[in-house]
Amino acid sequence: MVGTTVWVRAGPALLVGADTACYARVAREAAERPLSAIAEQTLGGEPFLEHPPLALTAEGIWFRTFGASPGTVRSFGRCIATLLALVTFLVALAMAGLRAASFSLLALPLLSGFDFESQITMLELPLTFGLAIAALGTVLLVRRPAAGTLLFSFGFVAAALTKGPPALAAFAILAWATWRLRLRRRVVLAAVAVALACLALALCAYEAARRAEGLVPFLPTYLSVQVLPSIVEGRGQQDRSLLFFFSPLVSWYLAGLLALAPAAWVWSRRTTSLETRRLIELGFVVVAVIVFGQMLPAKKAPWYVHPAMLGFAWIIGGTASVLRPSRAESWLASAAIGLAALWTLGVGRTWSIAQPRLREELVVLHRLPGPDFPPGVPRDVANCAKFGDWAAENTVAFLWRARAVPCTSKAPFVFDGHALAPAMATAAGK
Repeated sequence: MVGTTVWVRAGPALLVGADTACYARVAREAAERPLSAIAEQTLGGEPFLEHPPLALTAEGIWFRTFGASPGTVRSFGRCIATLLALVTFLVALAMAGLRAASFSLLALPLLSGFDFESQITMLELPLTFGLAIAALGTVLLVRRPAAGTLLFSFGFVAAALTKGPPALAAFAILAWATWRLRLRRRVVLAAVAVALACLALALCAYEAARRAEGLVPFLPTYLSVQVLPSIVEGRGQQDRSLLFFFSPLVSWYLAGLLALAPAAWVWSRRTTSLETRRLIELGFVVVAVIVFGQMLPAKKAPWYVHPAMLGFAWIIGGTASVLRPSRAESWLASAAIGLAALWTLGVGRTWSIAQPRLREELVVLHRLPGPDFPPGVPRDVANCAKFGDWAAENTVAFLWRARAVPCTSKAPFVFDGHALAPAMATAAGK
């Protein structure tokens, strides 16, 4: 079911999402440089230091292998989503057994945030994948400390080198496990020490590679230009409201929100097995850490809540596992099939029937052949469609290797959302 939801979708591959096209440009530019310049990140030829390099470098390697296109952008996200589903299953399996693990896996298609993120390539899904690996390592610390330490360290480092500060959620999971799973102190300290040491070594190696290429240091620039302003100032997006994430949670994770009350009731029952209660607890911890943790910085965006999908999957999985088998399987399977069918038809938050004109224009933009610019003519396209400037700039640059300019600008070509035409032909038609 999860594989079908991720890999079988109606409609063309589209660069949907606020930054999907931007990150695809960064990855393509990396793929077009020699492997010796792997430490360099650029956007439009200019240094791009807004995010750590791991996910963007991995996407660049993916492009180097399979080519850069909307289809390969989507397939990269699908592969990460598939691996994330596997790790989500393994965590629940290690904590509460096969039944809870199966329901946790089946819960993912119920979460439209997972369905949406599995078709795009932003940074939230790779971040979530890293946190899931860290959670698996944390669970394994109980019986297999060496393997657990390695997995926790790998997951934390992967998350940190993908999105930076949100990777600290891994330590919140570890703190909960130390308390509730009664981990040995020396095992926990060893896991923390190894994780921090691995991150330090990875950053030192990356900075050494940048220095060898004559590039500016990454970490000081990233902290001063991206992290600190985002935490303190918000960079024009400041919002301290406690209700900021209410709408995204309802839109993307309604099934998880509806499961909170039944999960709390199941958790409170003495007849519920300890293993199931711990899985539900872990789900609550992940949701709380992600939602409340993302409220702290001044800069916020709706998609920042996506790592909470892990917690919602375990909450639903643990809760459903205590129901009678005949009722549980039929109810959850029917719901998963129905929602998966809706998403296959393209019903979603930001690329759905709720915004038909924007979706239609995006489909047209992807299907049109690129403009044929005469030699010496600026590669500019006047964007008269309804896209935002940021989305238009990066989508046009990735698809056509051109520059999107405002509709009123003088440009050789004009895109009005329905057709691409030479500017002179457009003016004559008017």
